[in-house]
This record gives sequence, C-alpha cells and structure tokens, in this order.
Amino acid sequence: MSTRLLMVLGAGLGLSACMVGPEPVSPRMDVPEAFSTQLSEDRDIAQTEIAWWAALNDEQLSELMVAVRANNLDINVARANLKRLYALETAARSDLFPSLDAFVESGLSVDLSEGDGSETSTSLGGQFAWDLDIAGGNKRALQAARSRLDAAKWTEEDVIRLATLEAGRQFIELRRTNARLAMLDTSLELQQRTLDIVQARFKVGLSPALDVDRAASDLAQSRAQRHQLISSQRQAEFALSLLAGAPPERTSDSVSMSDVAVVPNFAALPDKGVPADLLRNRPDIRVAEANLLAATAEIGVQQADLYPSLTLPGQIQTGVGLSGDIVSDAALNLGAVLDIPLFDAGRRRAEVEAQEYATQSALLNWQFAVLNALNEVEGALVRIESLDAQLLELQNSEASSESAYRQLDALYREGLSSFIDVLDAQRTLISRREDLIEAEADQATAIVELYAYLAVS
Repeated sequence: MSTRLLMVLGAGLGLSACMVGPEPVSPRMDVPEAFSTQLSEDRDIAQTEIAWWAALNDEQLSELMVAVRANNLDINVARANLKRLYALETAARSDLFPSLDAFVESGLSVDLSEGDGSETSTSLGGQFAWDLDIAGGNKRALQAARSRLDAAKWTEEDVIRLATLEAGRQFIELRRTNARLAMLDTSLELQQRTLDIVQARFKVGLSPALDVDRAASDLAQSRAQRHQLISSQRQAEFALSLLAGAPPERTSDSVSMSDVAVVPNFAALPDKGVPADLLRNRPDIRVAEANLLAATAEIGVQQADLYPSLTLPGQIQTGVGLSGDIVSDAALNLGAVLDIPLFDAGRRRAEVEAQEYATQSALLNWQFAVLNALNEVEGALVRIESLDAQLLELQNSEASSESAYRQLDALYREGLSSFIDVLDAQRTLISRREDLIEAEADQATAIVELYAYLAVS
C-alpha cells in the first residue's frame, strides 16, 4: 500500500467522525401544571398494575380484550410493520461497515488465425468497498432508522390503545342496548297490563273506547322500538367481531357475548396525574416525537450529499490452473475514490430545504398531538363531572316518576284520576328510565375514554 494511499485513508478515517446536520433532540413544550377539571375525591383510584378492564371483574369484557389484543388486524399490521423497521434499521447500520463480495471468472480463448488450440482461464477473487462516510450521512441515516423503529414501537402501543378503546365503547354500546331492551320488556309488560285494565273497564262501561285506543297505540309504539334496538344490538356485536378479527357470523366463536343487561359500573377512576405525564405516557405523542427525531436526522442525510464522499475500493484476484491448483500469480488492487459534487442545478440544496420543511411539519404534528391529548383528557373529565351530577338528578327523577305513576294508577282504578294522567305518568316513567340507562352508559364510555386518553394500561 503506497504512502499516499495511507495518507488518504488516515484523513478519511479522521473525517468520518464528523456528522453534518442538526443533532436530533427531544422537543419541549410548556403544558399546564394541572388539569383544570377536578373530579370529586370520593371516588377510588384504580390500580395501575392491572389493565383497566380487569378491574371491572366482567368476564365477557376480559374475554373480549384478550381476543382484541391477539387477533385485531390493525394491531397485527402494526406488529408486522415493527418487524419491517427492525430489518431496515439493520440495513442502515450495515452501511457503516465495509462490504466484501467474492467472484469467480472463467474464460475461453481460441486462436482463430491458426484454427487450432484454445486456452481456458479461471480466476478467483474478492471485491472490497468501504464508504468512509466523511460527512456522516450514513450515521444520520442510522439515527433516522432507529427513530423510525422507535416510532413503530410506539405505534404498536397506540394501535392497541385505540383498539381497546373502541372495543370498550362498542361493549358499552352493546350493554346499553341490552339494558334498553330489558327495560323495554318491562315497559311492555306495564303497558300491556294497563291495556288489559282499560279493556276490562271498557267492557263494563267505565272507560271510553278512546282510552283503549290510546293504550293500544302506546303499546304498539313500544313494540316498534324493539326492532330498532335489536338492530343496534346486532350492529354492536358485528363491530366487536371485527375488532376481534372475526367475521360477523362468528361472533360467538371470537368472544362470548350474551344478553347481559347491566352497564359496566366503574367504581374507580384512573389517577390522572399531571399534564406533563402525557408527554411520557401517550403513545401517539411518542410516535410524533420519534418521527420528529427521524426527520431531523434526515436533514443530515441530505446535507451530506453537499460534501465530498470518500470510498475505498479494492480487489484481490488469483488465477487457477487446469489441474485446479492455485498458481502463484495473485494481484491486490486498492484505491481511493474522492467524489466531489460540483454542479447539479440546485437539486441537492433543494432536497435539504425540502427536508427542513418536513422537519417543521413533524414538529407541528408533535405539538398538535400534545394539545390533542390535553384536550381529550380535559373533555373526558368534564363529561364525567357532568354525568356524575346528571346521574344523581336522574335517579331522583326516576324514583319520583315511579311513585307518581303508582299513585295515579291506583287512583285511576278507583275512578279518581283520568286515564290521560295515567298515560302521561307512564310515559314519563319510561322516559326517565331510558334517560337513566343512557346516562349510565355515557358515564361508562367517558371513563373508558379517560383511561385511554391517559394511556393507563
């Protein structure tokens, strides 16, 4: 190896420690010290060591979540993409090392002027190449690949978070519909009993035919609602099957869903912590952060193209005789190629500028992810606070409506109240019971969302 080549190699190794472009650093953003909504302190705080759905002791819900986490297609896509990014990170790391390829060459030489005699030649060898990465473009590319790998890891966590959130929503929707169906069956019994009483009174001349028609109309209207609720029930079951990675007709195979008519009751709430915790806990924020770091590193990848590149190619070659013995003639060639960019009509600088704008966009996406997370948590807290107060009022209203109906029904049977008063009281009672079920389901959904928005496992 010549002294000049050694000097070039030494200089290249020294330059290879440099990296152009900005250093990727985690972003910072001022967030409030506390959430603006403070819920009542009489609620228990759930244990964070277990999944939120396990704390409900609902076997159906636990079975559903196991099926979703194992079979959900979006989650499996995220897992496949994570494996792809692992492979790409390995490929990016390999660019920092030399490459070596072996080859075999064989040829036939015939002297056409003499017309006789031919000679075969075979040689073995290897080709060597090493990009010394004097501007650090390959190192920046490895940084970007590692950040994209981190983004894929957090994406998997975020997809799990969103899939279990949607499964929780649909599960509560199914339970809401089941509860309304059970309540409707009770109302139908109540309305049928009222119709029987009115018909009996009509037969003996104590009630007009108008009262019979009104009672029959209310009963028919309630029966019509049942068909709509059954449709909603099936739609929720289909949605759960999709989330569990199964076709609709195999709902019972993917997760056992029965006609349980109880809306889940969350006795405990997650520890909401402080807004700064979201920056560490929310997977979507971590995805945006990793994408920002990758975009920042990519600036260095593009800027490296503005600088010279130094490559060390080499080749070793030896001939093989007809007997297969390696002959003594062997050759080693080493070189150094310095590629200096001179003119490209502004293409390289435009690519750098484009990547800088891509990094600005990634920063804005991160800021949006933070603000969106704060907004989601605050919104869930406000809904829970409002629904707590609403439920208390609805429970009192439902109790009062039932008492009023029973009194008017008793008075009607004694002929001391009009039938229209009884019907109004009955409609009010049914409406209050529906409102109570809706509020209970809305509250359960808001709590599920709070767990998801806080990224509590």
